[in-house]
Amino acid sequence: MSDEDDTYTFVVEWYDSVADLSRKYNLTYWPKDCSLSMYDLTKNRLFLKRVVNKDIVFPNDLYVGKTIVVYSRQLKIIDYADLFTKNKFESISKSYNILFINFKSFTKFLTEINKYKASFHFKAIKSVKINDQIQQFIKIENTNEMLIMCEFVGSKDIESAFNECNSNNNGDFNGMICNENDKQLIKQIAESATTAILSEDKVSSLCLIKPHALSMAASIINDILNEGFYITAITTKKLTRSEAKDFYEIYNGVIKEYNYLLEQLLSGSVIALQIHCNSIDIDSDNNHNNNNKENGNQINTNNTFNEFRDFVGPKDPEIAKYIRPHTLRAKYGVDRVQNGIHCTDLQEDGHLESKFFFQIIS
Repeated sequence: MSDEDDTYTFVVEWYDSVADLSRKYNLTYWPKDCSLSMYDLTKNRLFLKRVVNKDIVFPNDLYVGKTIVVYSRQLKIIDYADLFTKNKFESISKSYNILFINFKSFTKFLTEINKYKASFHFKAIKSVKINDQIQQFIKIENTNEMLIMCEFVGSKDIESAFNECNSNNNGDFNGMICNENDKQLIKQIAESATTAILSEDKVSSLCLIKPHALSMAASIINDILNEGFYITAITTKKLTRSEAKDFYEIYNGVIKEYNYLLEQLLSGSVIALQIHCNSIDIDSDNNHNNNNKENGNQINTNNTFNEFRDFVGPKDPEIAKYIRPHTLRAKYGVDRVQNGIHCTDLQEDGHLESKFFFQIIS
């Protein structure tokens, strides 16, 4: 989308908790070498000389409303600093709220959007069960369906992919692009608790798609489903430093990259997936099983917790590429810090890690 020597400038805001005030900067970005500089707008002076920062993904991480991290500072992009930047980025920064009624529709859309090469990404995802308030806005017969509300940011290819799913609909796609008239529906879903549908006696694993890998999220989710695992809940979350420390507490003092892992987790939102890792008891869980058949997800009843962990792969992507090249970390990881995916290490922690991101129905 850019010539080799183009530069783009954004207005960013950083909240200084010590001084209890917000500071604004112009952040200039050079796609050619992934470098940036910052200019203090209050003091009218250079704040940060041009440095390389490959944690920022161009152009996916650069749009108004996005939070990026530069030297441990969380910077929120609040405006485009010049007309050139605005014209370039507005064309790939349109927001779409799309509601998918069941995981099958969601999966079909991901398959379709993967065919497009234009930049897009998930700004937010949330899976919820239908309640009385949501039922007022959605007239469907099966109230056991899982709803997946996604906010995508990107080009018109998002809308094109959705329309393609609708035009090739053989009864396996049910979704809607929300507009101005659907504000109350969006509000009701936003206020609903993200819901996981496994009870404590079921085996699950938590899978986190890390911030640096969000641009590849559609492919990662497709790979998980194609391997035969079933996603029972999905959401996005921007962790606070306190939450990130709590979540990674077990690694503190154990893994030498702990501080870098923490910073990576704080560098943007994560996508959390609850993965079902054992066979469903058809007699005791008919509704769940019927939903799965309708959703078209292939459950391999031999898939276990350990098999999902093996499918994610070794923590070091370089090792994974050598000994297990078809694993998620081999395909989407960069190094031991940016290794694409976090997954639950111990089976007994699966429920606890899921509970960190989802409200569990027991």
